Order: sequence, then C-alpha cells, then structure tokens
Amino acid sequence: MSIAHNLTGINLPKPQEIASYLHISGMDVRTPHASVKEPTPTGFIGWVRLSLHTSSKDKRKLIYGMLKLCEKVNIGDNRASGYGEIVIKTGSK
Repeated sequence: MSIAHNLTGINLPKPQEIASYLHISGMDVRTPHASVKEPTPTGFIGWVRLSLHTSSKDKRKLIYGMLKLCEKVNIGDNRASGYGEIVIKTGSK
C-alpha cells in the first residue's frame, strides 16, 4: 500500500479493509530444504489462491491493480534475496 501511495499519491484504503474482501480459498506454502553452513533464512515457496468477496467493481479493480503492482515491482526480487516475489494468475478454478 505504501509503494502504491508513493507512486500515485492517491489515498488508498487501509490494508485491513482490503483484507476484509479477500478469502484464502487454497494454499500450498512450504519452506524449501537448504543445506547451508550458517543459519540463514530460506523463505517460502508455493502458491495461495485468493477469492474476492465484493460485488463492487471499483474494489475488485483496486485489489487486482494492487496485486499486479506487487508483481510488477517485484516485491522482494533483488531487494531481499527474492523474498516476496509473486506472479499473479487469473481465471476460474
């Protein structure tokens, strides 16, 4: 939200409001095995399926736009060893 606000200057809803329209309808997230000599974070890999629970086209567009922004600015990619990198896929189940 802060990146979107900084880029656009638009006042956006609080993250709690956005979260109230989303439902996790599927998830497979795991920590990959890594052989390392020192303790180091390994992150997570996998996928999460989100369902939108709002009939408002404006809210749906906002949420989709925010997710696409996350994908385009590569949250984490080359910022924190790739942590937070996401790919958005749309479509039916």
